[in-house]
Amino acid sequence: MVRPCPGSGPVHLLVDSTGLKLCGSGEWLLEKHGTKTRRSWRKLHIAVDADTGWIAAATVTTNDVDDASQVGSLLDQVSGPVASFTADEPSPPLLAAVGYLGSADA
Repeated sequence: MVRPCPGSGPVHLLVDSTGLKLCGSGEWLLEKHGTKTRRSWRKLHIAVDADTGWIAAATVTTNDVDDASQVGSLLDQVSGPVASFTADEPSPPLLAAVGYLGSADA
């Protein structure tokens, strides 16, 4: 399958977020000494071009940041026009954040 180059036209964005567990010396200490450590979590917010599968934008935040607050940051990273914006949990703040696109699918 031939995929178009990113930036070759308006993109249809699929947006979601997921939790990331940060591992490091804490995991090693648990193995060696059997002590429990405090695990650190982050949230990855990602916008994918639905046609190509390319990551159009991404940002990492603390785990307490909501998706709607990151819409502007994600859209600022997209270099070309946005044809549609689809999110799994549309909310009034998210719809307001996407509102300047004209018509938004959320």
